[in-house]
Amino acid sequence: MRLLLRGPRGYRRSAALELLEGLGLSPKMEEGTANRFGELSLLISDRSKIHLRIDLWGEGPIQTQQEVSAHLSWNEGSLPIFTPYLKDVPYTSVLKGVKLTNETNEMPAVYRVGRSHYLIPVDLFGQAGAMLYLLGHRSWHKDDHLRYADQYHLPVILGLSEETPVNAVARFILDLLSALCKKHNLLLPRLLPWPNSAPFAGALTFDLDGSRPQARIPALAEPFYNLLKGRFKRLPASLRSAAASLGTGNAPRFNLPTILSRMERIAARATFFISASHAGGRHLLDADYHLDEPITRRCISAIKNGPGEIALHAGYKALFTDKELQAQKEYLENVAGEAVVGSRSHYLRLQYPKGFNRLAGAGISYDSTLAFSTIAGFRAGYCLPFRPLPGEENVDILEMPPMAMDTILFQVMKLDHNQAKALLKRLIQRVAGYNGLAVYILHDYYFSSGEFRHMQDTFNDVINMLGRPGAWMATLKEIDLWWRKRGGVIAEADRKDRRWEFHISSKDKIEGLTLAILGKVRGRLEGKFSGGSVSKPVAEGEPITLPPLTAGETGLLKLEAKR
Repeated sequence: MRLLLRGPRGYRRSAALELLEGLGLSPKMEEGTANRFGELSLLISDRSKIHLRIDLWGEGPIQTQQEVSAHLSWNEGSLPIFTPYLKDVPYTSVLKGVKLTNETNEMPAVYRVGRSHYLIPVDLFGQAGAMLYLLGHRSWHKDDHLRYADQYHLPVILGLSEETPVNAVARFILDLLSALCKKHNLLLPRLLPWPNSAPFAGALTFDLDGSRPQARIPALAEPFYNLLKGRFKRLPASLRSAAASLGTGNAPRFNLPTILSRMERIAARATFFISASHAGGRHLLDADYHLDEPITRRCISAIKNGPGEIALHAGYKALFTDKELQAQKEYLENVAGEAVVGSRSHYLRLQYPKGFNRLAGAGISYDSTLAFSTIAGFRAGYCLPFRPLPGEENVDILEMPPMAMDTILFQVMKLDHNQAKALLKRLIQRVAGYNGLAVYILHDYYFSSGEFRHMQDTFNDVINMLGRPGAWMATLKEIDLWWRKRGGVIAEADRKDRRWEFHISSKDKIEGLTLAILGKVRGRLEGKFSGGSVSKPVAEGEPITLPPLTAGETGLLKLEAKR
């Protein structure tokens, strides 16, 4: 028994597939017929029979100027829906002779069409697809750095920049499938998002932009510059910097000893994005250090030998040209002595969608750039890894969406420490509520002095929040590898009288995989894998940690259901 996704190609189907795979439901794709409503169908079926069918209907392409006319409500909040058809359903001309009855008396209505056939007259996956894939349009206004202005992104238009409405759509579908599986005595296996049933994943990331005591505005001239500009509050710090610079020379500073010592005390790991812009096409705003400088090499060694991953901090122009990205990646790999699989663009500059094609062409496995540039929150309305280029063949790149950046919190939003802590707590609670991924961006140069104590204190706050018991703190490389391995696992069910069998197959070796079962689950689960066995009573939704699976293995679990 398998979950099928049926419908015509397009961003709705791509969004549905993304969300279902994010939930760990292993959907199989089937082509469907296009119609003016953009229908998609979810089906639970075996080889001979469809046991459950859910049709989701929409009214066509979403227009961001269209008035929001209703809300999808659930236990944790509400989501604006772009459709005028929640009360008066216009589908009777399409479904002739069918009497629709509202089973829930809530919006969105779930209408029962037949014994195990349901209809949802809301374009949920169209809504999700608009947030996931309408990330930049050539007609949108761009800021001084050629980034698409935040106010044009759908979560901001809807007033949901700090929310994750795409995860809410996925949760609604999950709850609906669970309720209908119970009603029709079906069981559907689901793979939980993170290893060993971790409630969420957290990633600390550092953009190593470095600083030179005499770069750009020389340190000795900085006090006079502040006087000229009337920046009197900055005078004390600039005078201290000027005095300190007299004997320091012009070597770059990274402040890594302070960062690494704090992380090692709590056994935390982080991803460090390192600039290699001197490989070609360096812009004035790029970090001004060479990878060949002794201090830079020592920093790279410290990261490799310590709790960190080395990733590429792509140059200011790198994702807007065809050659510079590859040159910078190769330069960093040659100095680091290892493959580099991750990238984040400097100043969060990303040409969409060509930038992702360039990243994939350079051999990058994941990116972590898609964040707002003026506010905190979720630019795609989603807090899980996702593939940002739907339907593109040979472009297999994951986006790890950041939720906040220190410079935005303190320099753009002008928050103090308590305000930033409260905001980050809300964001991380939102992520944890959806078993998501929380990515925080920091900059090394704020660890240089007590002047930035509020930023350093916020770093400690974030570590405490992400290090909650049971949560998985990891590098983005580890998260990327896990997400791909988990995506290569397929879970299917077969019903044989009162006994259910679950077949779990994996393309790669994987450990820590956790299974949950939707529906009325009562009984004992038994099974053997090459890495161990399972024997335990189970209940609905209870996480079941599976033994390690080897590459190409198919494990079998049997459930003798109680009456």
